[in-house]
Amino acid sequence: MTSVSGNDDLTVTLVSADNKRVVVKKSLLKPSTTLTDLMDDLDFDNSSTDIPIPNASGHILRMIVELLTHHKDHYAAMKLQKDAFLEKNPGETPKAYDHKRDMDQWNDEYLNKNLCYVDPKKHTDFVFEFILAVNFLSIEYLIYVGTRLQALRIKTCGQSRKALNNMFGIDQMAEPDITLEEEETLRKNEPWCAIGADQVLPRNS
Repeated sequence: MTSVSGNDDLTVTLVSADNKRVVVKKSLLKPSTTLTDLMDDLDFDNSSTDIPIPNASGHILRMIVELLTHHKDHYAAMKLQKDAFLEKNPGETPKAYDHKRDMDQWNDEYLNKNLCYVDPKKHTDFVFEFILAVNFLSIEYLIYVGTRLQALRIKTCGQSRKALNNMFGIDQMAEPDITLEEEETLRKNEPWCAIGADQVLPRNS
């Protein structure tokens, strides 16, 4: 079987859900467990072979490749750090790496520009699509990047139910998922859940 690492100069073509084609070097795909395993299992040695990425649009797929390109040296450093940790602490879960914090500002600016402002009416959909795509590709660091962005957006939008409903596109007039009695019990047993919940119009009776 041919390892992906032995064919770093070869390229593959990733095909998005909307049939956009993105040509990328195999070496850049090493952080993707999904693609690395696929190429090793199938003995990929043919640059003319297409790999479909069914849950990512061309826009999202190009973003992922740009992020992988920008962070290729950081990935190598993080892998060395992770391997060193596992060697000293076998069986334990590696902690967050300093390289991540160094990259957070650049990532935030890049994602806000390319996800949150590309289409203000669909920015939440774009963020979710990015997270789903990197999760499908099993790119550990980009999962961290996407979920961190979403957490920051939730934090900055305010904690009220109305603000969160607007962010996630939830119909304010829709039938509630729980009854008034269930909500009262939740407020009593888990008071932290109700923080900011009263900053909205009364729910329908």
